[in-house]
Amino acid sequence: MPAPIVTSQQVFARLAHRTGLLGDTFHRKRSLQPLLSALCGIRGDKLESVHLALASRLPGYKPAALDRELLEKHSLVRTWNSRGTLQVVAVSELPDALAAAGAAPRWRRFLETKSKLSPQARLRLLKRLCPENVSKDGLKSGFPDASMRQVILREAAQAGHILWKEGEGNAAVFGWTKEMLGKAVAPERDYHPVVGRYLESYAPLAASD
Repeated sequence: MPAPIVTSQQVFARLAHRTGLLGDTFHRKRSLQPLLSALCGIRGDKLESVHLALASRLPGYKPAALDRELLEKHSLVRTWNSRGTLQVVAVSELPDALAAAGAAPRWRRFLETKSKLSPQARLRLLKRLCPENVSKDGLKSGFPDASMRQVILREAAQAGHILWKEGEGNAAVFGWTKEMLGKAVAPERDYHPVVGRYLESYAPLAASD
């Protein structure tokens, strides 16, 4: 069977419809979760950029809608992605996002050269230093180096132990996943679902093709 032929205009139109830039597929949804799922998450180093991405797709969007789903409903979460930046994703897809994030090994090599502790020992120390709210300031006594504190937080987040809770930049505070969501979350090592979603959203053709 010959391969299907599509024009660039068809590709752009499909991408725009699939990700909410055209059409009203996501306008009447009661939750932001379907749109975030279609987008495979939104990069969220700053929440302002997430608000902008959502406002460009949803008429009448208000920032309070995102805050409510992140902080009250917990249908969305904010955590580190594979590029080492924060990303807002649907909570149902968090295990896939964690798996993709953990596949980037460079920060692990940094930890191996800077810390003599095992990952399990670092996690125990993190829990002792920050039994409730997890932050860079809370880690100072155990990890004086600022860059080390950043990587320690990333390691815990990408293993599914902590999620963003409040604050921005160096003042960001994280909470323990089990307390925030009422359950533990671990990376899903089967990459097929997350690859399929990226193809479905951003490839010229559907993943089934």
